[in-house]
Amino acid sequence: MKYLVANWKSNMTVSEVIVWLKAWDKLIKSAESNDAVRVLVAPCFIHLPLFTGLENIYSCGQDVSENSVGPYTGYVNATQLREFADYSIVGHSERNEDSETVVKKINQCRNNGIEAIACFTHTENATEYSKFTKILAWEDPENISKQGKYAELRYGEINHSIEKIYSNIEPDTVLLYGGSVNSNNISELTRIKSISGFLVGNASLDVAHFYKLYCSMI
Repeated sequence: MKYLVANWKSNMTVSEVIVWLKAWDKLIKSAESNDAVRVLVAPCFIHLPLFTGLENIYSCGQDVSENSVGPYTGYVNATQLREFADYSIVGHSERNEDSETVVKKINQCRNNGIEAIACFTHTENATEYSKFTKILAWEDPENISKQGKYAELRYGEINHSIEKIYSNIEPDTVLLYGGSVNSNNISELTRIKSISGFLVGNASLDVAHFYKLYCSMI
């Protein structure tokens, strides 16, 4: 199984989400049947109900609280999230969290039947996180946060880093790549055998662009 994960961050209004989903449904129905790529979308929490009952797409949290039910103003815990999402991103680099907090979030997900996608930039974190969840996403520090600009990726260096990471994590771990992934570079990235999918930020906001990424993976 390969994964294509859209992280919309703090973007999209209700009307924009509805337009995106309708366009995606039309595009995906025109594509050849493909069960090998699982598409996940992580919208803002308030938009998750819009994904209920949809086909060909899985809803995903952008984050989850490290705490369970309780007096934690502004947080969404895993007990609440599981009603709307099958997956959740944890430890995204923009949150700047320590590994102890990330592991707590992973365990909250696991205890509530949510598959955690644990993000990391440093290889030692990957080794630790793979003991608790089976989906990791490497946020390549050389290529993240490009603000929508196309990065000139060094595929040899990425491949070397991926192989190093893969050799130090649990053998059944799924490893995703994140770092300025777009339609210009995904074909080269898919040639790196140890990558099992992608975590996509800015390029996922444009449904046609995101569909191109999907087609490059089938």
